[in-house]
Amino acid sequence: MREEFSRRADLYGVSPDHVEGADLRFLDRYLSSRGVGERGLDVSTGAGHTAGVISRHCRVVVAFDISEGMLQEARERYGGEGIYFVQGDAESLPFRDGVFDVVTCRIAPHHFPQVERFVREVRRVLTRRGVAVIVDSTVPPLGDLDAFINRMEKLRDPTHVRSLTVFQWRNLFSRAGLRLLEEWTFRKRHDFPSWLDRTKPSPGAREEVISMLKGAPEEVKEYLRLEFSPAGEVLAYEDEKTLFVVAREKS
Repeated sequence: MREEFSRRADLYGVSPDHVEGADLRFLDRYLSSRGVGERGLDVSTGAGHTAGVISRHCRVVVAFDISEGMLQEARERYGGEGIYFVQGDAESLPFRDGVFDVVTCRIAPHHFPQVERFVREVRRVLTRRGVAVIVDSTVPPLGDLDAFINRMEKLRDPTHVRSLTVFQWRNLFSRAGLRLLEEWTFRKRHDFPSWLDRTKPSPGAREEVISMLKGAPEEVKEYLRLEFSPAGEVLAYEDEKTLFVVAREKS
């Protein structure tokens, strides 16, 4: 996985899906309303776009990622006073208990083999009054759509493990001792060619993803809001992301 993400780091640095978005604007407003914190942690920082936002609101920010290539991309874009870049595993954070006022993780947990371990680690490193903002792709609680979307994502990107339902996320938070403060599900449009190119899939995987979408059942096409050219080529699609704001349960 480290090598895969290092190989793609420059594409994530300029990807519109990651550089901007309503979720980043929400995060900026939300943290502004809370006031400045001492320490922030951005897990799976990628090219550092989320770390850049929380650095406006925390005096010290740790941009954390499993891939050195991604961290180098983040350093080049957001390196500066008060931002530190640390390599490691999201499921085993190398930090003391209760040290971060803000923890973020944006569009990454679907890559984690054991996402429940990540959620427990988030709770562990949060201060008693801290908040975590987690954003990820989510799938509807319908077997056919769930299976189609996760299979498509896995074909396009072998590092994809699973996109969860909102209900599954709520259960993970509850079991980890985190209470849900806010939840927002929104749709995001993706330019299909650049989305497919970003993970550099094999020719066979690329063709299979295209074939899946062209031959998808009507309910899938409708859910994904697929857009086709007059020649029948896939131009764009939409998926769902959900943003969760959570805090430690009061003891």
